Amino acid sequence: MSSQIRPGDVFELGGLTASIESVDSNIQLTLVRPWAGPLPVAGAQYEVRFTSDAVRVMASARTVQQILESGNLPALANLDSASDQLPYFNGPNSAVTTAITALARELLSQPTTQAMRTILGLSSLTSVGLRILGSFSNIGQLPTENRLIGDTYLVNGSVQIFNGTGWTNAGPIVGPAGVDGIQVFSTRAAAINGAPLLNTNVPNLMIRNMTALEVRQRNVNTAGTDPLFSTGDGWGTTLRLNMNDMFIPVSAVGGTANAITATFPPALTNSVGTRLSIIPIAANTGPATLNGVQLRDMNGVVLTEGALMPGRVYQFERMAAINAWQMVAEPFGRADATALVNSLIGSFQANLAAVASSVANVQTEIAAPFQALAGGSVIALATDGEDKALIVWRTEADEADSGLDAHMSRTFWQRGAPYLGSSGGGGGTGSALLSTTALDLITVNGQSLSVGGDIPTSLPAVNRAQLIARARVGAALMLQGTARGDNDANGNPIPISTVDMPRSQGYNTGVQATGLGPAMPGSTVVTSAWPMAAAINEYRLALGLQMVPVITQCHGISGVSADDMDNDPATGTGSLTIWNNAMFVLDQAKLQAQAANKLLRVPFHSIDHGTHAQSWAAGRYLAFMWKYSRDYQAAVRAKGIEGAAVMLIDQAGGNSNTLTPAWEVVDEQLQFCEAGGGVLAVPQYPFEIADDNVHPDAHATILYSETRAWCAAEVQAGNRWTIRRPVPSVIGNTLVLTFDSLREDEYLMSHDPAKYSGVGIDAYLGLQIGGGTITGIDIRGRQVVLTCSSAPTSVRYAYQSQDVRGAGNRFNAHRGLLRTSLTKPSLLLPGQTLHRWVNSFKMAL
Repeated sequence: MSSQIRPGDVFELGGLTASIESVDSNIQLTLVRPWAGPLPVAGAQYEVRFTSDAVRVMASARTVQQILESGNLPALANLDSASDQLPYFNGPNSAVTTAITALARELLSQPTTQAMRTILGLSSLTSVGLRILGSFSNIGQLPTENRLIGDTYLVNGSVQIFNGTGWTNAGPIVGPAGVDGIQVFSTRAAAINGAPLLNTNVPNLMIRNMTALEVRQRNVNTAGTDPLFSTGDGWGTTLRLNMNDMFIPVSAVGGTANAITATFPPALTNSVGTRLSIIPIAANTGPATLNGVQLRDMNGVVLTEGALMPGRVYQFERMAAINAWQMVAEPFGRADATALVNSLIGSFQANLAAVASSVANVQTEIAAPFQALAGGSVIALATDGEDKALIVWRTEADEADSGLDAHMSRTFWQRGAPYLGSSGGGGGTGSALLSTTALDLITVNGQSLSVGGDIPTSLPAVNRAQLIARARVGAALMLQGTARGDNDANGNPIPISTVDMPRSQGYNTGVQATGLGPAMPGSTVVTSAWPMAAAINEYRLALGLQMVPVITQCHGISGVSADDMDNDPATGTGSLTIWNNAMFVLDQAKLQAQAANKLLRVPFHSIDHGTHAQSWAAGRYLAFMWKYSRDYQAAVRAKGIEGAAVMLIDQAGGNSNTLTPAWEVVDEQLQFCEAGGGVLAVPQYPFEIADDNVHPDAHATILYSETRAWCAAEVQAGNRWTIRRPVPSVIGNTLVLTFDSLREDEYLMSHDPAKYSGVGIDAYLGLQIGGGTITGIDIRGRQVVLTCSSAPTSVRYAYQSQDVRGAGNRFNAHRGLLRTSLTKPSLLLPGQTLHRWVNSFKMAL
């Protein structure tokens, strides 16, 4: 039935009727007017009278007639149609046309705002945003260099936006009017006279009241103030500034030495109490004026010749009584400052001479009561009541034994015991700070770089004994009593006494460890395992972490392939020596920890490898790293040893000739760490080599291994370390690299270019692009902005393909000068600095 009822039909109930506006459903109608009668109830009788089609047609005809008689359609009908014309109404019953260009039609036809931006050449602004950087009076002043997409300036009221290739005029700034703010009057009388003109929305007034600048607020009667106007709203003072304490700015200063001219702010021209300062560029030759008003000295006397001297600062105030500018402060210039400084220096020198004379007299006086003891080699500086020496000066044959000596209290030794490693009786080297309930096992695997460089030739100023002395006693440990897999000439097992062993000879698994002892660097080399174990606890201490003794050893073999580092005899040469070395150390360290009733953990495992894989196809080294890390971590768990065994990766730095192989291993080491397989501790490209090939000396080995120790401590403290490849953004010919993995406490910077003496690297810090050349570089916090000759298609850093071999070469072919602001002084090589270098990377754009 509802399908037959239509809008316009009449509903009737209880003698009342109403037209139907809409039929909502079989049980609901909407009426044109609110129903005035009783509400229908279930079962109530009602009627619906259908309106005839003739009535409906007549109603529609009347509606059409009303539309025609409104004047809108005739106004449009009277227009002359023409190409590229758009009609619009300019008043009631009046229409005109305006020109509409093809560009405007195309813009209006776009379905989205992004499509409209594309038509306007602003498509790249969608994700960049606008940065309003300033304003200019004409477009010729807009920057032509160092521009970024979204840079915005106001030029004569119009918005100019840089779109990547040029400036786009986005038109004037438009929008609704803002809220009325402060209205300014020059005087109190002007404010009173302006009262009838004030809009009721004006909340505040700023007025000049004698020598004060006042801010008054409507309907606020603050204590001690009266209403500004005699009738109407009260205006209480909410802020009063004494103009005598302020100096106003002036502009367009000119004129002559005797007739100075200047432009004042409009509201302050010739206002009593106004203060200003001037610095003459020429001396006056007689009475002087400012805008025709006399200048007078501090006594109110007209200035005489030479009263204003060039370069001095003079302060004047506008006086009401004498209608003049009167000087309110003595002038003070460079000559005055020089004279004052010279006077102070003279006085200081005289006082210093007096102090020196007094010191000499005191030295003479205090030398007399000194008593010679023990044959004259000891002088008592302080004694107790029984004339026993408390503080003495010792003069011995060996200068190292000479110096100040004293009787120290038990409290002194107890206070220093944790740092001296003693129980209160003196001596020791800080071992008491180390945990007595836990041990860490951190070993290093790899090829020749893990074995390390030579000590005598690389460290002429530091010998092996000095290195060992710099390590905290008990902080770096190694297994004692183990032996190599081969024997000496007499058939006896060769003991393993340094951390660079056993190398390719492996362990004699029949000889068990007898204990733990100090870790020792090699007799001629410093393996990369020793500096890390020796330094990591110092960095832990600096970060407030628990210091835990570290057991270490190097499993590496020079020249070994990565395929021979794993537990698979089907890969590489089939050798399992390195893997067996690592497993033997895990087992023996666990036994020693159990014997000492200590917890053993493996927090990290270091990989110092990569050169041998320089020719491996893409993906091969990455697959190896995932397998090796899973197998090693599974072995740690299977042996019941705690710790995550996080992989610490030293990124390969190439060698001195990187022309032929692809060196995919370098980027895949970064990929492995970016994917969460480990931490890229340090890239090796910044460190010197000793053989014009790839091998560092001990000096470089210590520096990058100590950097790895710094890294490990930071990771344990919960800080980020791996510097991931940057996020690229190509805007026209500009490439923006955002290093979003940097920490909050660091930023990018360039290293000293003298590092490479300009060889094998250009002014762009080791960055290279594909698809063009770099023409400019700018470092901005965490970003590197490269200006290119054309839109770049790829980018790489410290990843050059070049041959740098030759006499005097000290670095690999991969070279870079980009690092962060974080540095540390080396603990093992005093005077050297550890840096946080950006890792080598490459990527397509």
